[in-house]
Amino acid sequence: MGTSKYLSNLICVVLVTSCTSMPRLNVIDAGERVSIVLAADSNELAEQMISNQTIGVDAGTGATGGAGAGALYGLSCGPWLWFCVPIGALVGAAYGGAAGIVVGVVESLSKDKVDQLNAQLSNHLRSHDPREALRNSLINNVESQWTVMAEHQNTELSLQLDALELRSYRREQVRLALAVSVTIRYLDLQGHPKQNNRSFQYEGSTAYVQSWLENRDQFIQKQFDAAYLTLAEEIRLVLSNH
Repeated sequence: MGTSKYLSNLICVVLVTSCTSMPRLNVIDAGERVSIVLAADSNELAEQMISNQTIGVDAGTGATGGAGAGALYGLSCGPWLWFCVPIGALVGAAYGGAAGIVVGVVESLSKDKVDQLNAQLSNHLRSHDPREALRNSLINNVESQWTVMAEHQNTELSLQLDALELRSYRREQVRLALAVSVTIRYLDLQGHPKQNNRSFQYEGSTAYVQSWLENRDQFIQKQFDAAYLTLAEEIRLVLSNH
């Protein structure tokens, strides 16, 4: 098989795999009456925090590089090659991971910027309920296909915001991440009540921490709006029967 044909087939496999990573339920027909509510236990705001992803990323990179270097060093063992290569890889991974953690700590956000970022996030969430915003975004996204009703219906979507955080990376890059659970209750073809649960994850694009701190042109609101829209579209695609 030629190289170009192999790469073409590989790309096709990757695309198919990514497209089918979230199995569709296909349970809500076009025009069906649906109620969209917040989960009963969502009175408390979902977990919010700022997490440092730099250490994990750098440690992983360091371990990979260290393992490769260690394995190459093991090749110099001659007749003991079978023994030295795996040992060299393990030792190299350990040292590489440790070095990566040191780099990650050095390049992490300063405490002052973490405190400022926490204050900005808290200030935004005090005046913008992310659960209601997500629910409204979903309603706006699906009302052209489903009939969204205020009162309880046989088909009901219950939304739970499980986690909300800002993730920091190297060079003071920060991104928004959300985790959402959806419970759908409906009747099957025989009229029997059914229930299914799905989890959805969102990670926004990274931006320099100063953009979050200055919040010009409603920068923070735009980041959240993008998250709600993306999650709403994913939920609709997974549940729609078309």
